[in-house]
Amino acid sequence: MLANYGITLELLDINDDSIILKLTKNTFFKVLNGAINYNWEPQSGDLFLEINVYGESEDEAENKIFDIINFLSFLYGYDLLAINNLKDIYEFSTPIEIEHVTNSNRNFQKLKIVEAAFNDLKNEDQKKVTNSIKYFARGIRLTDLELYEEAYLTFYKAIELIVNHLYTKVYAHQFEQEIENIMNIFLKNTFNESYQGKNNDVEIYKSIHKSLLGAVTARRKLIKVISHLDISELEKEAGKVVQKRNKIAAHANTKNNVLDINDVMQCGHLASRIISGYLLGKKYNQAFLNGEKK
Repeated sequence: MLANYGITLELLDINDDSIILKLTKNTFFKVLNGAINYNWEPQSGDLFLEINVYGESEDEAENKIFDIINFLSFLYGYDLLAINNLKDIYEFSTPIEIEHVTNSNRNFQKLKIVEAAFNDLKNEDQKKVTNSIKYFARGIRLTDLELYEEAYLTFYKAIELIVNHLYTKVYAHQFEQEIENIMNIFLKNTFNESYQGKNNDVEIYKSIHKSLLGAVTARRKLIKVISHLDISELEKEAGKVVQKRNKIAAHANTKNNVLDINDVMQCGHLASRIISGYLLGKKYNQAFLNGEKK
């Protein structure tokens, strides 16, 4: 049975600094599969964020709430879960009332632009972006905890999800076609025949395919996707991120991995640009909302 669920987040980071979202206050408005209300406690002045969703179960509601928290964490670059616990979800009986925002500010407008771009994606693409954003938000959390290697690998996972998805979607057919071209050129030049895709030629095709897959490295896939997203100015940065990731993997069981905050921020920056570029193209900067900690 469909029920109403909610959670109230204290907008504090792990150092007890306030997180200021600079959104319209005291108004419930729709975000993804729920509604949020940014407000403050009049007595103390403490900031909080209410999130309300409908769900068939508490588990379903928790997943929807988690998606909204991650989405907002991505947009602001702050860990909004921080000191809060997803298990603090409550059920309530009153309907969720979505209000019309009459005095929207720039943050609200940008949020709605990103949300609209997300909603325009096909279901499969939405799932990839949602998972990528989930890893990105977790990367922020791990960075705040100064767990730099874990944060780096988590940001890299956010990159990897989008890159693998886009590479398969855009370039996988081209890869297959190039191998077929190799077969055609060889057979034409040697035997004056064309590739028919049958008999022993199929096994040779599979063998070439398997061998050439080794040339499809993480760096090359990333560079192709960066080119596709029209952010080739990040090519050098991307190469460094993959190189650092490979070094971490090569020394996984040693103490030779020395990562600092700058390494993590570089990987996080690349992840945010790839996600925002996938969603918004050249208008990627609409995905970065102006917040503040104090």
